[in-house]
Amino acid sequence: MRASTSINSSLGGSRRLVLLLFILFNLVSVCHCKKDDKVEEEEEHEYIFQDVDEDTGATTTVTSTTTTTTTSTTVVTGSPTTSPSANNREEEIILFLSPRFGDAATLSDDSTPQGQAVNWMANDDPLQLPIPPSQRYSGAYRFVQRYALAVLCFAWAPPTPANLPATTNTTSKTNTTNGIPFLTGDSECDWNDQIPLITGETLVIGAQCNALQEVDYINLPSMKLVGTIPDETALLLALTHLTLPYNQLEGGIPNRLQYLTGLSIIDLQQNAMTGNLPAAGFQKWTQLTSLALNGNKLTGVLPTQLVNMTSLTSLQLQNNELFGIIEILNFIPTLLQLNLASNSFAGRISQLSLVDLVNLQQLDLSDNFFQGTFPEDFLLTNSSVVHNDTTTMVVTTTTTTTTTTVGRHGGHDFNPELQFLRLHSNQFAGNLDETLLNLPNLIALDVSDNVFTGTLPQVDTISNLQFLSLASNPWQPGPIPWGLISTTQFKELNLGDTNRNGNIPTWLGINHFDLELLALDNNDLEGTIPESIGDIASLRYLLLQNNKLEGTLPVSMANLQQLEVLRMDGNRLAGSTAPICLPNSTALVLFAADCTDFDDECPCCTHCTRCWGCDGDTEAVLATNTWTHRGGTRARK
Repeated sequence: MRASTSINSSLGGSRRLVLLLFILFNLVSVCHCKKDDKVEEEEEHEYIFQDVDEDTGATTTVTSTTTTTTTSTTVVTGSPTTSPSANNREEEIILFLSPRFGDAATLSDDSTPQGQAVNWMANDDPLQLPIPPSQRYSGAYRFVQRYALAVLCFAWAPPTPANLPATTNTTSKTNTTNGIPFLTGDSECDWNDQIPLITGETLVIGAQCNALQEVDYINLPSMKLVGTIPDETALLLALTHLTLPYNQLEGGIPNRLQYLTGLSIIDLQQNAMTGNLPAAGFQKWTQLTSLALNGNKLTGVLPTQLVNMTSLTSLQLQNNELFGIIEILNFIPTLLQLNLASNSFAGRISQLSLVDLVNLQQLDLSDNFFQGTFPEDFLLTNSSVVHNDTTTMVVTTTTTTTTTTVGRHGGHDFNPELQFLRLHSNQFAGNLDETLLNLPNLIALDVSDNVFTGTLPQVDTISNLQFLSLASNPWQPGPIPWGLISTTQFKELNLGDTNRNGNIPTWLGINHFDLELLALDNNDLEGTIPESIGDIASLRYLLLQNNKLEGTLPVSMANLQQLEVLRMDGNRLAGSTAPICLPNSTALVLFAADCTDFDDECPCCTHCTRCWGCDGDTEAVLATNTWTHRGGTRARK
């Protein structure tokens, strides 16, 4: 018995040895590896998608891992499968992509962007990337990346004549979107156009890759893109920049974008996006520095998940349909720029509302429903508030902290680097504390269209002030402040509807040669228009309507060669308009005057109110009694 057992053991050991040698031989023949050869090391990209049922709240998690390659010396990778024939390549692609990257039904449907992308990669893509044998194969990420970009292209440029922003060459199988090559046989990393700038930098329009050939940048501004943002965008795991501004994209911001945790910039401004703010993304976008969602149709409140965006410096949410309170923003101390204008935010602004935004450089709360007395200690932090009505300017400054001076508000003074602040079109009330204006580097302040009272604030201590609007507030009646004589750097001065009385001072024209807008409308100003107004050669907008001005137009107004808009209606002015019409007939876009004896002497008048001396609102008359521009056939009632 022992001998038999020994023989059987010996035979079994021989078979195992032969089997082991056979396996080793086949591994060597498949891998074709040499001891010293350099091979590629796999770098994993893990897709973890969690879909949330909006009705039940249940979640479904799908995990998939693909790999990219970097150079190494020890790891062995397998070979791709044999390229399938044209007849079954599409089926092989669908089999590879489903169910991790889409369901088979959608991938097979040529009416969907996903189905069109599969069809293109199977039949029309000149590159014909090999189909990876598995999602863990080293070339899988490259294949998925190309598929995802193809989906984006088909989703945003559907082949309909009405909205197709691309021209397709069916012979070469190349598409261009406003001159940018897409769906070509080149690497998807080259699906872009590079525009040299005068600064020496290069602006890339399209898709761009990092050193590992992973798409990390998509920039498609003003491309007339339509449709929605596909979930497949989330397959581009290396993405850091997603900028699609000034298009016609609609629908919600996909929940799956939350998995792009490396995003640093998202710019979807000026589209037609709807739905709520992406709370799930706010939870995970910890590296995001700039978020621009302005100019859409987003609704809802500011989600509490905003506090997780610990790197955010710029938040642009203006021109949406958002509402609620804004105190949650206190927990984002990294913010430098904050724009909430033209929404429906409400409540009272207290000294604690934004007290922790110690790095703030831009603040715009205009055109909302904020109310109550404006707090004297508002923004008593180390903040710089920057904004311009048409452009946003960020000023980088260095703040020096001293211990020798104690501020008047418990040790805190307003930051001397304050630049621009917009609060217009709210219901702020009370006195505008002069300490708010005592800022040596203030460039612009707009508090118009509120219910501020008291005397008009003196701003002569603000030597850099260039833009000032105090309009449409029930200020205490008084003349144009004498202190403005020293603000010689003004570009815009708006004192319309501020209960100003008395004469237009001569020094206003002598000391303000850089003025482009001067608005003194809807006041109780009397006397004549001073000759010095003609010395403001840079003036483009002069609004004097609805006052009690009299006399004739100064001859010096012939010097206003850049004047585009002139409103003199609703006064008691008379005489010839020759000083305006003769030299400037090609510059004026709007010239409104009271029509009296000089009807036929105003070849450049565009509107005639026929309201000489009425001392009232001429807007309704202005809308119905018009002259065509510059001497055309006049239509009058």
